[in-house]
Amino acid sequence: AQSSTMAAPSALIPQPHKLAPPPPPECTDVFLVSDAPYYLHHYAMDGVADQGWGCGYRTLQTILSWYRQEPVPSLREIQRALVELGDKPEAFEGSKEWIGGAVEVALCVERLCGGTPTRILHAQNGLRVPALLPALAAHFKGVGSPAMMGGSTDVCSKTLLGVALCHDHPGRSCLLIADPHFVNHGREGPDGVRERLVKEGWLAWKRVGDLQAGSFYNIALPQRRPPAVARPLEAPAAAGTAAGGGDGATGVAGAAAAALGPGGSEDFAIEVVGAGHEGEE
Repeated sequence: AQSSTMAAPSALIPQPHKLAPPPPPECTDVFLVSDAPYYLHHYAMDGVADQGWGCGYRTLQTILSWYRQEPVPSLREIQRALVELGDKPEAFEGSKEWIGGAVEVALCVERLCGGTPTRILHAQNGLRVPALLPALAAHFKGVGSPAMMGGSTDVCSKTLLGVALCHDHPGRSCLLIADPHFVNHGREGPDGVRERLVKEGWLAWKRVGDLQAGSFYNIALPQRRPPAVARPLEAPAAAGTAAGGGDGATGVAGAAAAALGPGGSEDFAIEVVGAGHEGEE
């Protein structure tokens, strides 16, 4: 069975936001993840061939590394946590089924980081994401943890490390995205990996105006670790069913995820807090 293992030192890229080039000059206000120690996680970095299904897990591992000084949970341990929470059936552990939902990320952060809650921002479509950017900027300024972005038809998980605001043209505002689909097959050392991340666009500023207009988007913003275990999960009343495989959820997460789907006409934020389980310290 997989266990918590730290990847080989050559595969670990600390604080990847510091490698990114500056955003476009029209973006005047820039907010980045804090300088707390954390590491970029991506496809196949620990010997697990998760290409095609592991991007959500890798984004989650990057987030967990910001909270935990010890090795982050393996993909299988993340699966086990979701099974124990009742969100997934037992057959999920050891499978190649993906996760990508903001609510699934929130449940795992709560479970594995001592009851840490997560705030989730929701946009009904890609054209409305610019309206969420002030809240995202406030998150990086106030909390500073990495964030996760997922969508419905845009099913690729995105690790968010910063936001750059263009007040005159909000659609030109940019997100600093570390793409978990990056693969290093061990042929390169740390310097080569850093160069490829930037040169090939795996770590880059991406305009929000390029997001898919037909996809809804959820952004998971893990909050500060609380002094005690949080209260049980409180999910809003369902307003629809999450479409597609990218940001849907089942089981425990289903009630909250249903409110984050295409039903209704409003963008909103909810706070997903503890599911009544004490996380690992």
